[in-house]
Amino acid sequence: MNQKTRRLAETAVMLAVAVILSLPMLKFKGLWAMGGSVSFGRFVPIIIIGYKYGPKWGAFTGFALSVLNLLISGFAELLSYGVSWQAVTASVILEYLFASALIGYAAGLCSKWSKKSVSVSLATGAVLGLFLRFLCLFVAGIIIWGYWTGGQKDTFLATVIYSFVYNISYMLPETIIAAVECFVLASIPAVKKLIQAK
Repeated sequence: MNQKTRRLAETAVMLAVAVILSLPMLKFKGLWAMGGSVSFGRFVPIIIIGYKYGPKWGAFTGFALSVLNLLISGFAELLSYGVSWQAVTASVILEYLFASALIGYAAGLCSKWSKKSVSVSLATGAVLGLFLRFLCLFVAGIIIWGYWTGGQKDTFLATVIYSFVYNISYMLPETIIAAVECFVLASIPAVKKLIQAK
């Protein structure tokens, strides 16, 4: 199998795993009625692909995951919030397209920065990528909740605080789970060999 075919096949498999891990029945959605959940590592496959094939391919893979998630359940969820088309557009761009692409991109960067320990590099890629995702969600939250409050100056600080607390409440556990899973997976010699093979 040539390298391009292998990369496409591995990416397709990892996207399928990420989509399955993103399904509603495999996520804890309890506290977050307006989006957000904690999964069993739905972004780990994207992190692995980004780490293995670099920032550009990682970003492409994250972008592809976001499109698949939008098609499967994202648009219906977004439209149920009853916000303007501008807020929906900001949500699609920030919460889906950019946020997922940045996860794969960050993992690819971490593979270039640190060659000493695959486990530490992969876990660092998870933390950096999911932190960038959090920033996208935080900004999108300000835009969406700002719409609900009418964008008034006297409610802006409350909107910022609410967006931060709401988004960190699920992104922090999601980040910890992904970082631990990445570290453990890359510590298994057979998995480490697969991650490093190109």
